[in-house]
Amino acid sequence: MIPSLLVLASLDIGHMMLHAAGMSFLGLGVSAPTAEWGVMINDARQYIWTQPLQMVWPGLVLFISVMAFNLLGDALRGSSRSPPDRGA
Repeated sequence: MIPSLLVLASLDIGHMMLHAAGMSFLGLGVSAPTAEWGVMINDARQYIWTQPLQMVWPGLVLFISVMAFNLLGDALRGSSRSPPDRGA
């Protein structure tokens, strides 16, 4: 039961990160002076044509972080499975 909860928690961390960034991007989450990926992406919208990397880097780091937690969840899921029978 504990390994299943660890897998679920690691996968949900990525989902929570995306939800928090999305809410902050829409202005419904963390306020502007706080450093948060959704706020950074929202603030960079006005500079998208002159400084596109201001929007790309927070999005890329958010993507990498979410993928890392998803890969961690997949690895935990794979290690929690019992090895297959080799047929005696």
